[in-house]
Amino acid sequence: MPKNLNKVFTGGVKDETLNNCTQNYLKSLHEGELLLSKFKYLIGEYRLWRKSRETAPSKSTAIRHFEKLDTQITTLIDDLKLIPPDILAEMDDVSYKRNGELFFTIQQRLEKDLYNSKYLLCDALNKSDEWKQRKGSKNKRLENILLAEVAILLRKHAGLGKGESAIIAASILNANTEPLYVDTNGKKIKSNFPNDENKTEAPRLVRATIKKYGLDSS
Repeated sequence: MPKNLNKVFTGGVKDETLNNCTQNYLKSLHEGELLLSKFKYLIGEYRLWRKSRETAPSKSTAIRHFEKLDTQITTLIDDLKLIPPDILAEMDDVSYKRNGELFFTIQQRLEKDLYNSKYLLCDALNKSDEWKQRKGSKNKRLENILLAEVAILLRKHAGLGKGESAIIAASILNANTEPLYVDTNGKKIKSNFPNDENKTEAPRLVRATIKKYGLDSS
């Protein structure tokens, strides 16, 4: 029998913490306090969504769980119909005294709800080919969106070019989150630059900014 699904994270306290180097750099820019506030919001939202992604089941696991539920519902419907008449009469009496209605009425309503649930489960399973597949750690859509949003903020507040803002944004995010494997050239940007591997990718002014504020520090 398939193992039970772990609970998917759907929300909680937002973590907007940033290292001191990042905060000092952002505050040094035009409208720094506003920029810092916007950045904290973005990083907090990203961390919530990332936790949700990390706890989401794979498509195959979800399908197995749906099939398990379908079987259990069918069994419950069948078992409800097998209640012996004498016990059913006793349950009718107790139910009427407590709830003002016979258990038979409750049973009919419950069976209707169970049949409806079974129909919905089957309908969802029939459309499983349309479900989005979770692709594990290789799925970097959240990281790509965050990188783009932070780069846009830096272009607006720091007057940086498109490529420069992407490099500094990646350095900041690498120091405050898991690494973002994206840059304007489609190559990996690592959290330990400036270094020899990345010097040719980053203009001198950008490398100086990263070094001055320690933006690649954790």
